[in-house]
Amino acid sequence: MTDILFEEEQKSQDNNDQENQNAQNNQDCRINQYLQQLELLENDQIQNLFKKCNKSNFIKNILNQFINFLTDQGDEVIIESLMCQKDRDIAQIRKEFQNFIRSKKPNATMLISILKSKRFSVHFHYFLKYYSIDWIRSKKLKDRENHLLCIHYLIRCQEKPELIERIIKYKKKD
Repeated sequence: MTDILFEEEQKSQDNNDQENQNAQNNQDCRINQYLQQLELLENDQIQNLFKKCNKSNFIKNILNQFINFLTDQGDEVIIESLMCQKDRDIAQIRKEFQNFIRSKKPNATMLISILKSKRFSVHFHYFLKYYSIDWIRSKKLKDRENHLLCIHYLIRCQEKPELIERIIKYKKKD
């Protein structure tokens, strides 16, 4: 009797696993299609879309994930190998990054300083190209498309530095 119950439970679990896998595949497909659509946009088009989501938490979320990547979760070998000065170990790199971001909040100003940084822009570009999409896929974000849009725009900023100057920094009101 318990064998029959166990088999039924196992079949139910297998069906749930299959449904979850199908949902994940559909989500991956939608993400890939959206990224392909973004790739086709001209710089001005993507910039106009980026302006609309610049005020929201998308940049903050991406920066927080990058900070986690560089300070805790990132592949240490890759982080070390991307450093211009090859004599730095992971502890030194992380300490330098902590000093770099110490008094900064995760906002457009921090974003611009990272994009323009000679030491950390390479790490940020690597994170955007290879880790950020996995982060998007693994999390239950409310607005994946705007996160993807921001990521794609920031990758373009690395490839075309003149786009960095178009990022709007908001100042506190006195």
